Amino acid sequence: MFGQTPGKSWYFPTAVHAEAVHRLMYVAENGEPFVLVQGNPGTGKTTVLQQVHDECSRFGHSVSRISAAALDAFSFLWNLAGSLTISLHDDVRMNQLMSSIRDELAGRALCHHRTIVLIDDIDRAIEDLSGAIDFLIAINQQTDGFVSVVASGDLSAPNNLTRRSVLKVDLPELDVDAAKVVALKRLKSLYVARTAFTDCAIDFLVQTADGNMSRIERLCEVISVAHQAEPQALIDSLTLDSLMSETLLPQGLRI
Repeated sequence: MFGQTPGKSWYFPTAVHAEAVHRLMYVAENGEPFVLVQGNPGTGKTTVLQQVHDECSRFGHSVSRISAAALDAFSFLWNLAGSLTISLHDDVRMNQLMSSIRDELAGRALCHHRTIVLIDDIDRAIEDLSGAIDFLIAINQQTDGFVSVVASGDLSAPNNLTRRSVLKVDLPELDVDAAKVVALKRLKSLYVARTAFTDCAIDFLVQTADGNMSRIERLCEVISVAHQAEPQALIDSLTLDSLMSETLLPQGLRI
């Protein structure tokens, strides 16, 4: 019931993301009730949550991770119950669902076992999940901090969720220098030799991505595919521009 397989630790090449992970781990380790991570699409919110998931698992905490996209409050709690391995009947009512979750989390707390609930895309839920968050915050108080909630959402997330957050954690777009670091490290991880592309190609990539980590990732993958197809070819800005046109990436980059 309580066992978790430790995850590997990721390395974040930017101070912004490393700081976000540290602040979220502070929330988890100190039993704070709720924190909201905000940022534009593609700024790395999901990646940060994955790092928090891995770190919490490494410390032996139980971690439930749920995407709230297209969920209402009942569906969200149903998914949470499933991630907590709670057996439920198909016709369960909301009060029974909440009672089952409360009992499970309280039981874990009595065993001094911490539970972290990670919620991705909370701004994309089909209804306001503030009531569900308040329910989990109440359990946090009842268990002396053994249940914490970390959620992520765009800057359009409801203000009432922002007000409930114990910390302000924002993920901005990367500046030019940080974007270059991310791109170079990502290309290295994709086994693209530094001699396979020019400085102009990196400058063009950074300019096109406009500080967005998701766009940087996609452009690095384009370079990787081109490099695998022609390992001896030198990729410059014109080549990358041509590859983007061929793969229709200009449209795909408009997140």
